[in-house]
Amino acid sequence: MAEQLRIKLFGTFEAHLGERALKLALRDSNRVVAYLICQGRNLPTDSVRRVFWPGPGDNGSLSQALHHLRKELDHQSERVHSSEGTVGFRLEGATVDLLEFRQACAIPIDSDEQAERATLAIKEVAVPFLDGWEEEEDWVLTERAKLKQQRAKLVWQLAQWYCNQEDLPRAIGQLQLYVELCPLKETGWQTLIQLQLRVGERSEAQQTFEDYRKALESAPTPRPSPQMEELYREALDPGGDTVPPELVARAGGALVLGSSLYIERATDAQLRQQLKQAENIIVIQGPSLSGKSSLLLRGLYCAHQSGLPTILTDFDSFSQDELESLPSFCRALIARVQRDLRQLRRVPDAATQEFSWSSMGGPLPNLEDFIESRLVTPFPGRIVWAMDGLDRVFGLPYQDSFFGLLRSWYNRRSLERHWQRLTLLLVCATEPHLFIRNLNNSPFNVGERLKIQDLSRSEAQQLLERYGSGRPSGSPLTGSEDQEKFLRLVGGHPFLIGRGLDALIRGMDITSLLSLAPREDGPYGDHLRHLLTLVHQDSDILEGVRLTLAGRKCPDRVFHRLRSAGVLQGDVDEPGHFRCQLYERYFRQHL
Repeated sequence: MAEQLRIKLFGTFEAHLGERALKLALRDSNRVVAYLICQGRNLPTDSVRRVFWPGPGDNGSLSQALHHLRKELDHQSERVHSSEGTVGFRLEGATVDLLEFRQACAIPIDSDEQAERATLAIKEVAVPFLDGWEEEEDWVLTERAKLKQQRAKLVWQLAQWYCNQEDLPRAIGQLQLYVELCPLKETGWQTLIQLQLRVGERSEAQQTFEDYRKALESAPTPRPSPQMEELYREALDPGGDTVPPELVARAGGALVLGSSLYIERATDAQLRQQLKQAENIIVIQGPSLSGKSSLLLRGLYCAHQSGLPTILTDFDSFSQDELESLPSFCRALIARVQRDLRQLRRVPDAATQEFSWSSMGGPLPNLEDFIESRLVTPFPGRIVWAMDGLDRVFGLPYQDSFFGLLRSWYNRRSLERHWQRLTLLLVCATEPHLFIRNLNNSPFNVGERLKIQDLSRSEAQQLLERYGSGRPSGSPLTGSEDQEKFLRLVGGHPFLIGRGLDALIRGMDITSLLSLAPREDGPYGDHLRHLLTLVHQDSDILEGVRLTLAGRKCPDRVFHRLRSAGVLQGDVDEPGHFRCQLYERYFRQHL
């Protein structure tokens, strides 16, 4: 009985003739046979030679590889074809895992037997194709890309089969694999969320939406479609009438509602209480990338659940032209608020009427007239207007006029009761007193102020644990020693914790992370370069960082600015210290 030839291309290359392992690494015979199998036909000898030996002095290398291959195949040497300027490899009677996978992809899934065969094929090719071979071989990379597409197509067909059979748990499992293979194809994410909602997995559907939004960060248009946003509203609220569109997908880095990665802090309960008490002005202040927008988003959702209309204006979305002058600023602000009012449910007709700019009044009177006639007066009860990214306004020529107007609405509430209906939620990182000259005209020193801080050690530990929930491999940081090293590097900085854990989940080990962290080619490189650019733009700020590196106190105004930017921590009366070890290490290397 003839010995069977078996060749394995998924994982480490292996070839066996019966029980004997073929030694094909010599003369690159293994690469030649793998290439010929992938092509599946006889090829011109010169084209094969150029793939492996493009140099002019290697004309005999292909002949040597084929000679060694024939020698190893022994009595089956006729499988090697080389004549008339072509070369090939015959596979009759041989078993090759690549060919078996291609056959599974070619057969439609129309029975339980075919579904089981497809499932096995998908599992068998989960390991890398020709693992360990040099990536500079273009043909290997090309083949891997093709196989990834074929595997994704087979996974999608299998998910459809299970869905048609009403085997939704298995369909969900295949769709979870599909979105890993095709992270930018919305159809897979959308179908996955729909099935998760069908089986009552609302929290899983919310997490899926968050994973999709994270995947979109590398897309040309990093924003979910309206259909996906509608699905997310359904995941949050099966009734479909309590989550407004403006709270579904936020610009910037806010964690979506329902995210398991959001860690509640004391400020969450304080914000809910202040909204319940109908405060007229609530200020959320904290350093850059500390979670202000995520806290704001949850405050607005709390207000919305209480039946209050909510408007959200993000000043980071304003263009430079819109910020150029007070008239252009007020017109842009009116346009945004008017658009958001029309998206509210159960809005009074008077609130959505087109506003006509009066040429008789200036920009501020027009803005005040609009807010009073469209935002305050028409609503019988309270309305919450949130302003995120107010740091964009600080330093502009008209900042005192605008902030003075906000303060005037607060002052008028005792005499004009309808102004008591308006709650302003103001979010900033900057210390307002550094810019507003007359504090009596500032809205930031009245009402209630929430100071958001980095995560405490126990809160950071909780975040590490949540990153592992729902993942088969668990948390990417399991040992207490590794966790301690990591948190010593990033402190309670929410953004740095998340970025580092993402790198670990993608395969980086903790030793590499700690080594690469302060380098510009490491996982934090873009963020650190951005900070360095900001520091170099201002000589006072640059000197403040250098003083801190030397253990000396920098000027109060400079310290406040560095603390607002999220670079330093501490109190103004003492020498500041860096927000985390990573920042100190990076600036020591570059300043």
